[in-house]
Amino acid sequence: MSENIHHELLRILEGEMALWIRARIGDLPDEAKFRANNALSALYWAGGISTLHSSLDRKYRFSVPATFCLSHALEEAVVAFVGCASVGEYKSLTDKFSIGNHRYKSALSWVITEITNLVSDEFALALTYSKDHDQIIARFVDEGKTNYAPASLKLLNMKNADGERTKSFVEDIYANYANEGAALRYLQDMANGRNILMYATGEGYLTGPDDMTYNLRELSKTTLGVLWATIDLWENKGERLQLVEIFLQTAVDLAKSASRLRNKEEQERKKAKGAAAGPGF
Repeated sequence: MSENIHHELLRILEGEMALWIRARIGDLPDEAKFRANNALSALYWAGGISTLHSSLDRKYRFSVPATFCLSHALEEAVVAFVGCASVGEYKSLTDKFSIGNHRYKSALSWVITEITNLVSDEFALALTYSKDHDQIIARFVDEGKTNYAPASLKLLNMKNADGERTKSFVEDIYANYANEGAALRYLQDMANGRNILMYATGEGYLTGPDDMTYNLRELSKTTLGVLWATIDLWENKGERLQLVEIFLQTAVDLAKSASRLRNKEEQERKKAKGAAAGPGF
């Protein structure tokens, strides 16, 4: 049946790093294990659905439900991550995380991607799989020295400009998106993504891209990255990893700020609507 799955997705999901991740999912606590396996299922659903199209009309292609499955896969991976963190050393942070709120889940997947990119640039990070050691190996530069070690979130220690231990990357993310308002609106759009994707409006409806290759590649890699972080977190559950703290704290900070911005904008719209209506009779 593999011929019915998108080739780019299969290349990633059945590559050596992905197989290493999949082999360790069974070691996770039950809820995280079930979420992680469901994330993988949703990726395959996306890969299969994306290859379908209507024999009647090309506009009835299946890229919209395929993208929905990709989004679902990423959310399930995020819930697995939070679930492992909540029974480890991070309960004080996960208690602030509203797991049923799409804004929080979108914030965490976004934060992990953004911070990973920032860290990769700062430390010239690169990953490869070693068949001889059955490990994912990280190459990184720290204080001018090139290092090689089994990949782990605990390898890197982040400090701010004052040399203090970093707790949140909120300001860095704001800077990457021009300003706070732009970043928070982007987060809000991601949180609303499923509704935007699946529902028609008075102005039209989405048909999705003709070619799903980019979406399949990028979202499957991100989902696998979150699953890898979940496994690493769990394998180091006796320690408190700084990057896990940063992921969770930054996501909570962003989600709460986005909620405040949304409430403020709604209040302003109501005031403007009331002023436009004029005094009642």
